[in-house]
Amino acid sequence: MSNKNKHEHPCAIGGGTNCFRVKDEAGDGGEKVKGAVAKSIEKSKATVEESAKSAAEIAGKTVQKTKDKVKKSFFQSEL
Repeated sequence: MSNKNKHEHPCAIGGGTNCFRVKDEAGDGGEKVKGAVAKSIEKSKATVEESAKSAAEIAGKTVQKTKDKVKKSFFQSEL
């Protein structure tokens, strides 16, 4: 730690960005970060699920349209 700032984290010396020992002032060892990551993952999961649902609906509509076009084309060729 530098003499200028006694509260400076040891990993900050030399610009160290890969320190995994950081604790907040409460000393909870990153529980807030863990909670934020879990919340982010849940939101991402919900987003992916909604995207998949939308994609499935669009694909279903496209298949139905294609089916209708093929059916129409087939019946017109029969005439």
